Amino acid sequence: MTKMRLVTKLGAVSAIALLVGAAGASAATLTINSVTGAWSNAVANPAGGTITIDNGTGVGDNTVSARWGDPVDSSGPQSGYDFTGAAPPSFDATDGVNFTLGDFVHLNFPIFSPSLASIDLDVTVNVAGYGDITSKFSFTHEETPNDGSCPIGSVSDCDDIVTATLNVGASDTFMIGSTKYVFDIQGFLFNGSLLDTFLTAEGQENTAQLIGSFRAVAPVPLPAAGWLMVAGLGGLGALRRKKKAA
Repeated sequence: MTKMRLVTKLGAVSAIALLVGAAGASAATLTINSVTGAWSNAVANPAGGTITIDNGTGVGDNTVSARWGDPVDSSGPQSGYDFTGAAPPSFDATDGVNFTLGDFVHLNFPIFSPSLASIDLDVTVNVAGYGDITSKFSFTHEETPNDGSCPIGSVSDCDDIVTATLNVGASDTFMIGSTKYVFDIQGFLFNGSLLDTFLTAEGQENTAQLIGSFRAVAPVPLPAAGWLMVAGLGGLGALRRKKKAA
């Protein structure tokens, strides 16, 4: 009878340990509900020029835009920036795998002034079970004159220069249940490399992917917790047997 009781207790403990392990595994699975962007604080060159911002209407379902300049060809497009947020599929955060949060596009077309000098982009990631995490990027823009005095690396007459600096939200820590997560912004992926500056040829578009990652920080190793539960229940059983013998 004693053996049967002990086996029953160990079976129950094993079941509990399996449930705890399953809960820990599911806690590491994260779902991003949405990724949205918003442009702000646009500064024109020369000062006082018009930068047109569209934060969610008229371009696409989840695309925000900034446009500037008077086209050299009266029927041509303006130059500008677009950002389109994209929520990745649910994933296991324990591995720290990188994923794409959206696409940044620079459109470089021949224009007369005004051009863009600088602008900010807020990227908000909504995480299921937690809420919003917002990162702020500050872009500086050099609209180069098409006079042959081109920056190094230009392939046209002349490439414009885009520089993005992450000012807020490079890394953020939050809790869902008993699991701590770390959210990291890796930067913009352009031509296979993470860069903060790139050139766009005249009359062309360049696209860079915004890359992020999550890491789960386990509060207690599950195998160790399971053995502690087994040892604790075993100790209680031994204490009860001593009391009966007394």
